[in-house]
Amino acid sequence: MRNRRLLAVVIAVSLAAAGCAATRSDTATPAQSTPGTQRTSAAGTTGDLTGPSAPAQMICSSEIRAAIKTAFALPTAPRSTQTWSNRIFRCTYDVAGAPLALSVKDSPDQRSGSAYFDALRSQLSKGQPVQEFDSLGFPAFQTPDGKLALIKDGKTLLVDTTGLPAASLPAGFARTDVAYAVATAVVTCWTE
Repeated sequence: MRNRRLLAVVIAVSLAAAGCAATRSDTATPAQSTPGTQRTSAAGTTGDLTGPSAPAQMICSSEIRAAIKTAFALPTAPRSTQTWSNRIFRCTYDVAGAPLALSVKDSPDQRSGSAYFDALRSQLSKGQPVQEFDSLGFPAFQTPDGKLALIKDGKTLLVDTTGLPAASLPAGFARTDVAYAVATAVVTCWTE
């Protein structure tokens, strides 16, 4: 618990210093390209044609990329791949050759967002509440294998660290610690 809070604090402080305001290049539609990012798009429903919201796109912003670089002590910011389909914006970072996957279900309203979040909680076994996010008003749960989900304003964030081998994790940290820290970085940007 101490490790994840420490890592989250380091990331949050670095984000606060850098600011989380999305730039035009960070919030380009999935068909556009920015340095370090590959984008693809597949329209799954009528609502997908407009693309993801700015909060959803934040998961693939330069600020989150920098937070991941800091968390993993990488020499350069990680490359990422983005997709948009069925109102889910996905951003997968390459961390030392392994995937760190973030996604946001970009629900159009709180009711449908809550329904998706509840279904996800049922789908992912052994999810435990994350009190630190719950106390901030963001219902959240985390699985023992390293997935963390939370909901804010109908947007469901899922951080999936299960593809990361133990050797790629920061020294002394578990996948659950990294998922918590990355989710903290996103929430920091969402609330700024």
